[in-house]
Amino acid sequence: ESRASLIDRLVARLGHGAVLRIKPRECWQPEAAQYAAYADMETAGFHDDMNTTPHCLTAAPRPIRLLGVPQKLAVVALLPDHPPARFVWQKRTHKVIRASGPERIAPQWWSAAAGTRTRDYFRLQDEDGARFWVYREGLPERGEEPDWFLHGFFA
Repeated sequence: ESRASLIDRLVARLGHGAVLRIKPRECWQPEAAQYAAYADMETAGFHDDMNTTPHCLTAAPRPIRLLGVPQKLAVVALLPDHPPARFVWQKRTHKVIRASGPERIAPQWWSAAAGTRTRDYFRLQDEDGARFWVYREGLPERGEEPDWFLHGFFA
């Protein structure tokens, strides 16, 4: 069955506004790098004004699940600019056995809200094999007190 006919069947059964697809958007900030579009509009030949191929797609892996609101973490890092050695999430301590990063993502200076800070993202794996995407907001080298957040999960 073609994708178009599947979308048409789903829309007929669930209604026009119930079938969405996620599309990429040109933005470095992970929470703004995609948007939801009505799936049946594209199959009908309509294209929204945001339907462009993003030029800012990164080669760095992205999590399969991105949290809607990043969750604050309690973190122990060996040095201020290093990835966590341990972190506490939902009252459970995770010992990090593998880490990669950082991937620095700065706010969009032309549209950033006051107080928005640069983020350093790390990919972490704990001793149980779970993989997390966390970031440090605030740069120690600028004298900023860093805060740590969980932003997503890898497969």
